[in-house]
Amino acid sequence: MYRQPLYDHPSSLTNKYDGLYINYKNLNKNMIKILKAPILAQLIFLATLVAATVLAVLAFIPLESNAVVVEAVRKNVDEVVVGDDVPAQDDDELVLPLTKNKTYIIDGAILIDFTGTGDQRIAFTSPAGSTIDLTYIDSKGVVVDTATGSGVLEISGAEAQYIVGTNLRRRPILISGTIEMGSTSGDLTFQWGHYKSSGDDAATTTVEAGSFLRADQI
Repeated sequence: MYRQPLYDHPSSLTNKYDGLYINYKNLNKNMIKILKAPILAQLIFLATLVAATVLAVLAFIPLESNAVVVEAVRKNVDEVVVGDDVPAQDDDELVLPLTKNKTYIIDGAILIDFTGTGDQRIAFTSPAGSTIDLTYIDSKGVVVDTATGSGVLEISGAEAQYIVGTNLRRRPILISGTIEMGSTSGDLTFQWGHYKSSGDDAATTTVEAGSFLRADQI
């Protein structure tokens, strides 16, 4: 009884191995050509090979960006509240989205106009774990604050009151300071309202278009 030798392969396998052998021979020929080439050609080939390898490795390494991030927002539409002693509310537009574990310089100008008697109240809310130190002053250098007595907002949501004195129309409030973010990203939001109109329910307070806030990451 005839037994096929173990080294006898079907023709399809033989053709496959023949192809591999031919490719191997071609590779050997190419390497021999490179080795026989002048030394300069060999160096150029090796330098190209090294450069390609380095680029391939770097493609998988994330690079940290050191670009300075600036967030800025400008108010496009006047916003009005009407009434006596209106609590501070979120502004519809003056909101800055900030990133966790970053520190920002904050500046801005709030353009306020109003009718009747009374004054304004302002505040900022910030994400949990953040530290704010935001100073404010009106365009004539008047700083009156019955909330903290310092002209500095240091607590999220704590109001500065009695700013921009009675019947002093169109006096911008200038904002300057810093915020150090904690482990939570979120918004720094400007709040404002009307303070003590002595019963003047028709008094209006307007934060005007053109007001802005800006955050520069440091």
